[in-house]
Amino acid sequence: MARKLLFFLTAIILLQLIPISQGQNIIPEVEVQCDQPAPIDVYPGATRTTIIYCSIQNSNPYNVKVEITYQGGVLVIAGPASVTVGAGSEITFQAAVRGELRQPVGSQVVSITSQVTEASGAPVSAITQPEEVNNDNNHKNENDPQEEPDIGMSVMKALTSKPFWTLSSGFGIRIMVTSAATLHAIPLVEDIGYSQTVAAAVLGSMGMVSIIGRLGGGLLNDYIGTKRVAVGSVCALAISCLILAYSQNIWHIWIFVAVYAPAYGCSAATMPAIKGDYFGRLNYGSIVGLSGMVQMAGSMLGPIFAAYVFDTTGDYRFAFLTFAVLLSISAGLFATLTPPRYR
Repeated sequence: MARKLLFFLTAIILLQLIPISQGQNIIPEVEVQCDQPAPIDVYPGATRTTIIYCSIQNSNPYNVKVEITYQGGVLVIAGPASVTVGAGSEITFQAAVRGELRQPVGSQVVSITSQVTEASGAPVSAITQPEEVNNDNNHKNENDPQEEPDIGMSVMKALTSKPFWTLSSGFGIRIMVTSAATLHAIPLVEDIGYSQTVAAAVLGSMGMVSIIGRLGGGLLNDYIGTKRVAVGSVCALAISCLILAYSQNIWHIWIFVAVYAPAYGCSAATMPAIKGDYFGRLNYGSIVGLSGMVQMAGSMLGPIFAAYVFDTTGDYRFAFLTFAVLLSISAGLFATLTPPRYR
């Protein structure tokens, strides 16, 4: 009997705290609405975030406190845990959603659940129910036409795009330099005054040390993106050309190898990867083949230019200074690229 009386008194107090007008629902309710968020870009360098804008409308003649919870599966969501809404008023709040780097493309459902826990300062969570709002960026009606997945450019679209000529020209310069350095490595070392054996050791070490660059370049491409690796690797090649231009002994040559070979391997790993990022896989082979035809001009001109400079000046200094300048231009070309479409 005492428990029934206590419950009856509690109900009376609660009804006194919450003013009820004629026709007013005794259970406090609010209306929550959320806009559809923008898609999240997850390529390297992107913010990987989007914002969900929501509003809570309180049509009750008293203040309410609303607790908010968030669920997004693999997504990370941050927003206010609770808000207080005045009588007959509306407030807005934001929830930030963050995706993981290289998260697979697709839709993720974000659930925002609200529940009135206090009304005019009185606890009411025992009589209110949670209300859930779902957000799905890629929700489609079953009658909507299904779009074909975009997996790559057509050959003609690639040929008329800026990235095709930017990448072909930039890597054409890179191949111009590396082909000249490889072909003239032995006569360059001999010109300084060392034997063919030492010169052959230098050439062989360039290939061995480049393995480090190939492995490291692949990891860096995945971690920071191919564009940044492309810029960094050709900048390192430019520095190595400056070192080689002023080399006077074998120790200078080994410093050149230590800088040049990893940068060479890194850029070699980046060349096919970055083209896949910008052109996709639909016509990848044809596009890379056409790009290679442009780059071949550099592989022919580089060794001829270095030989001509040596024949006319007696050393390779001017040739490799020129190569350093050209590699700087190549880095500038790569830096102008917009974020890749298919990464």
